[in-house]
Amino acid sequence: MVAMDTICEGAIAPSPSQREKRRFFRLLLNWVMLCGQKRRGRLALSEMTPEQLLDIGITAQEARQEAARPFWN
Repeated sequence: MVAMDTICEGAIAPSPSQREKRRFFRLLLNWVMLCGQKRRGRLALSEMTPEQLLDIGITAQEARQEAARPFWN
């Protein structure tokens, strides 16, 4: 018997419904984190000076439009 067999001997595999719940919550957490990243990026974009916007190649109008988008979009 190898060490892993000894360690995992009493482990019970999760049921399919438990795996689906874990997958759902993992996907939900990933989506929430992505929305937060988008929102922070758009806030940073809205705070940039005209010179900074010129450096990244967008106009002030484009920056305002992007910053106004909702976090889920």
